[in-house]
Amino acid sequence: MTDFNKRGECATKGALSSALLKHPYLALALICALCAVFEQKYRVTDSKVSGDPGAISAAVAVTLAVLAAASVFALWCRCRNKGLDKNKCLLVSAGFAAAWAVAFAFYLSVSEHEKALVILVLIAAVVAAAFFRCKGSLNVPKAVLIIGLIGFAVRLGYILYTDVAQRQHDVHSFLTATNGHSAYIRHIYENWSLPEGDPRETFQFYHPPLHHFICAVWLKIQEVLGIGFDQAKENLQLLTLFYSSACMPLAYSILKEFGLKKAGLTVGFSIVALHPTFFYLAGSINNDILSILLIFVAILFTVRWYKNPTYKNIIGIALGIGFSMMTKLSGAIIAIPVAVVFLVKLCDKNYGLKKLFWQFAVFGLICIPLGMWWSLRCSVLYGMPLSYVPLLSENSRLYIGNYSVAERLFSFKGFDFTNTYPARGDYGFKAGFYDYNIAIGLTKTAIFGEYFLGMGNALLEFFANVMYYASLGLIALSLFGMGKTVFVLCGKKHGFEKPVLDEKRVLYGFMLLYWAVLFAMYVMFCFRYPHNCTMDFRYLTPTLLIGGLFLGTLAERSNEGEGSAKGWVHYLVIGLTAVFCTVSVLFFTFVG
Repeated sequence: MTDFNKRGECATKGALSSALLKHPYLALALICALCAVFEQKYRVTDSKVSGDPGAISAAVAVTLAVLAAASVFALWCRCRNKGLDKNKCLLVSAGFAAAWAVAFAFYLSVSEHEKALVILVLIAAVVAAAFFRCKGSLNVPKAVLIIGLIGFAVRLGYILYTDVAQRQHDVHSFLTATNGHSAYIRHIYENWSLPEGDPRETFQFYHPPLHHFICAVWLKIQEVLGIGFDQAKENLQLLTLFYSSACMPLAYSILKEFGLKKAGLTVGFSIVALHPTFFYLAGSINNDILSILLIFVAILFTVRWYKNPTYKNIIGIALGIGFSMMTKLSGAIIAIPVAVVFLVKLCDKNYGLKKLFWQFAVFGLICIPLGMWWSLRCSVLYGMPLSYVPLLSENSRLYIGNYSVAERLFSFKGFDFTNTYPARGDYGFKAGFYDYNIAIGLTKTAIFGEYFLGMGNALLEFFANVMYYASLGLIALSLFGMGKTVFVLCGKKHGFEKPVLDEKRVLYGFMLLYWAVLFAMYVMFCFRYPHNCTMDFRYLTPTLLIGGLFLGTLAERSNEGEGSAKGWVHYLVIGLTAVFCTVSVLFFTFVG
């Protein structure tokens, strides 16, 4: 029970809030669970809505009332801790309560509640930023927290106007489908066993089962709580909301490990927090985003392990890679640059095989069984190749294998500079035309996925074009940042007359190698499976973290120069990132 000491301070000192800030993943999990009250879509089929989807439920009202009361009380405690008298505390708290009342009235008055929710968070974020700026206390942690709050709000808004039958990848209907990710999840949920038979015979059943198993457990928990299946399947997006949101604090930790501060840290974090790909993946209930989250875990612990090779860090790497492979086999790609980091550490005279042997043994004992059991099981039982991915038919409307290698790499014929949406048949340009150039395909799908959100709305189409061209600018700057970083780290004229195994050289090299391997595998995938859908940027999502790292590094290093070159690149990176992220937030706020 909260009480006050002789000075009138709250004795608890915000213990709960402090605990949540120290444990961001626990805080995110609790918040995502709380968001279940906003996720009530009243679905009875995959295409029809029963009742008024805009109607506010009693659960939402109670939740907002509790949040309002808790925040007003927290502000009261904060004011008392600052030494304000009771009358001033009462005045400030009453004003805050009035703001809550206005926000609640606005929420009730708008039929599209998901938009109202995001708009209210955006207003609160702008007010908070302005308040801290006026006080002179707007530092990097506060800026990152505000950006992260906006990123979470847009993700939440997206899943509120996107159900499990919209903008999905190979999911299909939960009610009627006998294949796809939905059927995979439902089989485990209903039978508590892996699907029987050769996984190659049922579409998407070749994937490892970790994501599908977690979804089945979540469905069962909701069943125990009395939630009907139609609503429970919609609530699967709360899992992907958590996975996508958890990438933000992981990215923040990774960027800090690379020594980014101030503008560089804010720029790099903003790319992960506010990029459209993470918004789409927050609502996509296939296995992509969980695999990406676990790859981020592996990257973080790899960087920490190289700095401090302990059992804790190498176990973190093993769990990240192993569980990522148990989610999606492409998670194995991160193992290639990680193996190089291991080899480099072995060459360090201060360590060597004698000191690291047992760590590597523990890594293998954890990672190999977790990552390989599914592939080995299917290989032994059904003869399925270890890296099996099903071939798509050449009769598919998405087939683009008729274009030459040169055309797919260098030809931009058919690209419309005024319409940057993906071209897929009747959409984008003209009937029957599909994007075939790999660079065009990946840059378009990085912004729009395989979808056409906002098409037909003049303002949203303008936002779409701004996002696309701003993203091209950021790609160019990140590539320039990569080149400049390599030049700086390898050049003796820039203060790096250090051993070859210098920490920064190795860790930046690790990220560059992962980026190169990912792109090489992606291009090979595009040619081996020559279909429009295989150019989707979601296969390259981890490169957003890498691009953010080099954009942040470029922003900081450009600000450390001298003369006329000192400022313009620094401000160009910050300005273009600000434009891209602002338009991205506005687009996804109003597109629903």
